[in-house]
Amino acid sequence: MSRYAAFSLFLAALVCLSGCATAGSASSDAAESAPSAPEPIQSTQAPQAATPQAVAVRAGASAIFSIENTDGADNGVARLIALMERGGTPFYQTDGTPRGIIAANDVVLLEINCQWAERGGTNTDLIKSVIDAVLAHPDGFRGEIVIADNGQAQYGSEGGGGSLDWARANSLTRDQSAQDVINAFAARGEKVSGVLWDDFTAVRVGEFSTGDMADGFVVEDEIRPTGLEISYAKFTTAFGTRVSFREGVWNGSSYDPARLKVINMPVLKSHGLYQVTGAVKSYMGTTSDKLTDRRAHNSIGAGGMGTQMAHTRFPALNIIDMIWTGPERGPGVPFARAVETQRIAASVDPVALDFWAAKYVLMPQAETLPGGRAAAMDPAGTAPGTFGHWLRLSMDELLAAGYSVTMDEANMAVITEEDIASAALPAALLSGSLTVTFDYTRQSGSASNQFAVWIEDAGGKLVKTLYATRFTADGGWEFREQSLPVWTERFGIARRGDAEIDAVTGPTPREGTLVYTWDGSGEAGLPLPAGEYRVMVEGSLRWENQVLYTCDIALGGDAKDAQAQVSYTGGSHAEHGMLGPVTVSWEPN
Repeated sequence: MSRYAAFSLFLAALVCLSGCATAGSASSDAAESAPSAPEPIQSTQAPQAATPQAVAVRAGASAIFSIENTDGADNGVARLIALMERGGTPFYQTDGTPRGIIAANDVVLLEINCQWAERGGTNTDLIKSVIDAVLAHPDGFRGEIVIADNGQAQYGSEGGGGSLDWARANSLTRDQSAQDVINAFAARGEKVSGVLWDDFTAVRVGEFSTGDMADGFVVEDEIRPTGLEISYAKFTTAFGTRVSFREGVWNGSSYDPARLKVINMPVLKSHGLYQVTGAVKSYMGTTSDKLTDRRAHNSIGAGGMGTQMAHTRFPALNIIDMIWTGPERGPGVPFARAVETQRIAASVDPVALDFWAAKYVLMPQAETLPGGRAAAMDPAGTAPGTFGHWLRLSMDELLAAGYSVTMDEANMAVITEEDIASAALPAALLSGSLTVTFDYTRQSGSASNQFAVWIEDAGGKLVKTLYATRFTADGGWEFREQSLPVWTERFGIARRGDAEIDAVTGPTPREGTLVYTWDGSGEAGLPLPAGEYRVMVEGSLRWENQVLYTCDIALGGDAKDAQAQVSYTGGSHAEHGMLGPVTVSWEPN
């Protein structure tokens, strides 16, 4: 039986997730047991007809997948992958699931925490389980897995930075290091290796494309507004693969950026200066503090890790280790101060994941301790020095670069195994294509020929822009307020980054019949639930003269066609022939 066949049988056994086995009893490191975690935020999608295949995530929401009762060495990661699959975020990228995260030939880099021993580093049982899952790829994994981190060759449990081989490690046995995990897979002939970036954190190098093949850190000669001077590792793995953390996999003549996938795996714990270590703070381990005169660490409070994440490599997935947490006097977490929590959670959105984990896991634990540190951990905090203050600044950096991240709980959907076990599951996900067709006749003169096409949900929230003319999107809306006023307000163009705008804009097309297609996904690229949607086409005909087409349509069932309703504003009728009529067609897969 193949590795994936065995793994898939195991996943199939998890269909009735309400009966999942709990983790085996672990030795208690803390003097007191962990306080009960509050109920997670539930998806705001109203319960609908039961389906065995999917839990629908509300359009535009950042999905957070939460698993309880796991020790890392058990079936927790398999349960997590099954939950992600049901929630529309498949772990495996295949021909059948092109939106999946990990492809069969990827170089998968696990960015862990290794600066601190004991419970201050990422749980090595969890690391091993994630590697097992990657190797069980249904297409047969042909790529490579690298465990990496930079403990900066400073501070840490012994004052000299990080280690992949701590004698006292975060595992069930307390002595299984990350290097032990690497060695076990290597002994089986698997392409699993480790690289401790501390070993060359003070070595400045050029990119492979410049002919520099040495291991080291590439450093930008620019200090960003957050105070960060961007730096990142480039190195050759034990199997000869040349990797640039920012540019991707070097093949000898060019980079393959899509082949490098980062799974960010921090341990949730407190931090003496920055209050909380989570997915965003963990990116400190991708910088060189020594080569940037400590600008990396000093920039965190100004949002510098958001800058690092945005301008090097955004993680493909974030898995936060909450099996044992450190709610006091971190980032070092000795065995005696750790709190057994037995949870893991994952999200594509590192900001939402940090917000939720801090608020609903770490803060309640800290509130039971003397010292009053819990308030400073509040992700909703706004005062300088609080976790919330620098998390928001980091979020702003990511938004400006075009990444879809959020600190708004209304835009988060936490999916748990209880959601799967419920008898009333949300509706199935959209599977099909919607086309919007209309005639366009180009108008002469200025202040005309602007239009946008977008989709809204039943509540009137924009879920996807299919097209907007470039003049308006690239700044015309700022000095010509009559230019697509409905779309610019619904899209929230004032807060969008350049990448987000560029993704939906284009030059004004030639006149003729235009067709725009929607695949049923939201802005994050994930499929949306079946249900009622509204198709919108807005045109700026001439100055204040506007046209707006709307079409309400139920999607998810049989094929159908619909005609949009039209309304005009403004006094002139001269340009009414610029757009329309608008026809909408749905074709299921």
